[in-house]
Amino acid sequence: MIKRTLVRHLLQKDIRSYAGTIALGTGISRILGYGREVLMAALFATSNATDAWLMASVLPNLLFTALYGSVSNLIVPLYLESQKTSSHDNANAFIQEVFTLLTVVAVVLTLVVFVFSRMIIHGLAPGFHGTTFQLTVTMTRIMLPTFLFWLWAGFFTALLQSLNIYGPPAWASVLQNIVRIAAIITLGRVMGIGGVAWGYTIGVGTQLVLLASATHRAPLHIRFRWPLTHSLVRKLFRLALPVVLTSLVSAMGLTVDRIFASRLATGSIAALNYSFLLIMLPISLVAIPLAIPVLTALSRQFIEQQYQEWTRLLRRSSLALALVMGILTVILILLRGPLIQFLYEHGNFGLHSAYITAGILPYFAVGMIAMALAQLFLKALVSIQYTATLSVWAIAAAATNILADFILVHVLQARGLALGTSLGNIVYACGLAWSVRSAIRAQRHRRRDPLVHSG
Repeated sequence: MIKRTLVRHLLQKDIRSYAGTIALGTGISRILGYGREVLMAALFATSNATDAWLMASVLPNLLFTALYGSVSNLIVPLYLESQKTSSHDNANAFIQEVFTLLTVVAVVLTLVVFVFSRMIIHGLAPGFHGTTFQLTVTMTRIMLPTFLFWLWAGFFTALLQSLNIYGPPAWASVLQNIVRIAAIITLGRVMGIGGVAWGYTIGVGTQLVLLASATHRAPLHIRFRWPLTHSLVRKLFRLALPVVLTSLVSAMGLTVDRIFASRLATGSIAALNYSFLLIMLPISLVAIPLAIPVLTALSRQFIEQQYQEWTRLLRRSSLALALVMGILTVILILLRGPLIQFLYEHGNFGLHSAYITAGILPYFAVGMIAMALAQLFLKALVSIQYTATLSVWAIAAAATNILADFILVHVLQARGLALGTSLGNIVYACGLAWSVRSAIRAQRHRRRDPLVHSG
């Protein structure tokens, strides 16, 4: 009761409402997602097939984290700026050129990965050979269309969030999981693990259709436009480079874990994945639903030069998020055994798999608060269009993760890889907090000027 009252006091009513909408859709999506993972565990457990699937999903997930996140974050403040500083036609020209740019990038990436897929998979999973290696390459190629699907999805999501429309993006992930579950039940039983890859591609495509249809109700005119001459597109380039690099480096943390784990006992990659999914549950249900509407609110406050309100909203959001995530961290560590047993221990996922997964989870959990706050600090910096220092902290975090992995994997095996990820998240969150503090300090010293210069 005290926690609920404090959170209500700290957060504005509209932020709580938007976050509630996102959390509801995300919660249902996560329930379906865990149902999907239970099906995967029951059918494939911690086998070579599961390891191949998880490694094949590295590239789509890497591109999703790096490009989808960057697009959905950066377009929000820039589109709001285009609406305030120019005409409706000029704002539409901006989004049309961004749509064209994203399409070209996705097509080029798809072709490059298709041609060099065997070389890429060999570098990502040096411990894979024979059937496992070939299966990983095949599934990677099956999921290549999702490069384009995810970029378009991030684009449509950003436009909807700029208009304070949060329902369709939240429910799109629900639809995606329904399609993927259906594919596991049908295609997975007929085609084996390869059917899961086809289900992933179809699911992301279905999600895109829902998001695209939602934008038709908004005052937007989306089409291809060439050449790319809009001034905000050039600004997008400047802001996007460090954000994309940051997202890529951050996403590489889990990838590095899997590369090290590919040399450990069979099932180590799967156990890392199952425990990490439990950590992502509170991140997805609390941190991300809060950070998304806060990004839109902070962006509007910055554009309208409401700097004191910007600072107040960020501080209150940070306190509320740290409070809730701290409580959830303790609960997750204490109840990890029953949770893993309830969620995963079905079919081929037996006591041994549960034991490995439960042993890894606390080492991920120690970095959960930092992971949540990093989500919020990143969006705060994007809202003021200051991205210059992001890549510095991401590289520092990645270096910490890799060094910790190299040292701890010999002592703690897969648990050491999880701890390395947590240490990297802590370094990243502390670095972003320092950048945010610098921005707040700049606001105090330059009351009549913008909060910070664009990065």
